[in-house]
Amino acid sequence: MLSLEDFEFSVSSNIKERGWTYFHHGAVKDLQQIGEGHWHAIVFGSAEYEVSVQMTGTSIDAMQCDCPYDYGPVCKHQVAMLYGIKAALDAGPGAVTENSPRAALNASEQLERITNEELASRLLARYPRRPAIKAELSSVFSRG
Repeated sequence: MLSLEDFEFSVSSNIKERGWTYFHHGAVKDLQQIGEGHWHAIVFGSAEYEVSVQMTGTSIDAMQCDCPYDYGPVCKHQVAMLYGIKAALDAGPGAVTENSPRAALNASEQLERITNEELASRLLARYPRRPAIKAELSSVFSRG
């Protein structure tokens, strides 16, 4: 069983290094603790991947990533998110909520840096898998 304290010793060095690089370069976005021990994030790699982690204390009970990696139990996106969780817990409560200034700044910075085409592409990629986004976009664009 993986633990937040020692997961680095349980994954291959290649996956660990690539996950650290993703985390270090800011690829972990929208990191949120949704409930007790339940975390969700978007990790940007060659595409945008949804990653979730379920923990009891520091024990990692389950992890999921929608990337196509199938060469082992843990992918680089999951490792990047685990580094993100460690950083968030070190930062203290409230540091990674959806409405925190840090989260808003990251979203604002991202929107300013991308083209309209890239924004449309990202929204369309997430639209089928995220009912909340679908409902929000339908509501906004039906007000014509």
